[in-house]
Amino acid sequence: MKSRKTTIWESQGIQSIVAFFSDEKRFLITLAFLALAIRTGFVLLAEGIGDPNAMDAQNYLRIAKNLVEGNGFVVWSKPSIFVAPFYPFFLAALRLIGIESIVGIKIVQAIISSGTVLLFYFLVKNISTKQIASIAAVGFCFHPELIGLTAFIYTETLFIFLVVLFLFLLVKAIKSGKMGFFIYAGFVLGITNLCRGTMLYLPVFLLLTSLLFREGRTLKYLRNIVLMTVVTIIVLIPWTIRNYNQFNAFVPIASGLGAVLWTGTYLPLDGEFSYKETQKHLQAITKGKSVLEADRALKAAAIQNVISDPVESAFLFVRKIGRYWGRVYEDVPSGEKRSTNMTVYAILVFTHLLTVVFAVFGVYYRKIEPKVMLVFATLVVYYTLIHAVTLPVARYRQPLLPILICLAAVGFVGLLEQFKSRNT
Repeated sequence: MKSRKTTIWESQGIQSIVAFFSDEKRFLITLAFLALAIRTGFVLLAEGIGDPNAMDAQNYLRIAKNLVEGNGFVVWSKPSIFVAPFYPFFLAALRLIGIESIVGIKIVQAIISSGTVLLFYFLVKNISTKQIASIAAVGFCFHPELIGLTAFIYTETLFIFLVVLFLFLLVKAIKSGKMGFFIYAGFVLGITNLCRGTMLYLPVFLLLTSLLFREGRTLKYLRNIVLMTVVTIIVLIPWTIRNYNQFNAFVPIASGLGAVLWTGTYLPLDGEFSYKETQKHLQAITKGKSVLEADRALKAAAIQNVISDPVESAFLFVRKIGRYWGRVYEDVPSGEKRSTNMTVYAILVFTHLLTVVFAVFGVYYRKIEPKVMLVFATLVVYYTLIHAVTLPVARYRQPLLPILICLAAVGFVGLLEQFKSRNT
């Protein structure tokens, strides 16, 4: 009788690796070490990446310096309403304990990113199996975009940690039904918005999807989502009051929506940010205006862009959904127009396609609890819509990577199980 051929997954080498990492504590220690070593090594070896003189980085660093020196939340000697507060306060806290250098900040971000790998493991383990959680955590550990982010003085590394923490607490809340976890999730969502205000309207979408789909249409669940929303609002109130006192305007977190909204709706440039060309138009609209006046003028101009040609604007909206999911960086971001670095581009394209394809299979295999899947789907749709309205930049897709990597791990295991069943 002819014996069955041993597959690569059943080989002695693979089985030895599986046996070694079957101990959860040993696996997590090894993973944390690898995550930290890779990220710290990248920061130290690629010291020139992540220009601290770029506009966003300079704003964060200046505000942090002014906070430590007792000048308040100011840029260029004026109170700022253009920047969300949590990241500058985080940088100020680092300065207070003696971490002022750019490399020092990046190493702290490498530590936070490494911690996020471990938190992500427990998030996925809560909604699937230990095997899927392990594969997802390895994917998260080695994902090039998540490694690269640590080298930039951007909000993303801290923001993604907060997103994963929010999802972890919300999953615990959904699975346990305990009100306390919804309160904790609401608190973290408030802090997450103070880091980057893109999730401000997420609770509204969670309520809507809860009403639309039977998985969320229970009185207890709806009540708890409302409670989470109230806690989120309470967290935002102090900063909203500060903004009102300083600028006599209702701004929950920060201004700045007008610029991305106008850019994303300007048809002659096809809703693209075209550097000098875009800056020329923005300056023409905002010349002589205060920050808030400029923001209002740009919002009004954006609405006029849509009204002037609603049909083409609708087609542009659809095209931007494709851009949001189809684009990767051509090279390391620098704040300037980039030429294509084929090595970087190939790595990012390959990783993105692999993640998305496996994530689609992850949705197909339906191994995640429906209520949790509803939260994931809501967040994906929400982020897609807000960036199809504004700017579909590859960097703005990165907060969805925890969900995509989780689903990709589910898809990978599902395909592996299907392959094994066909060969037995």
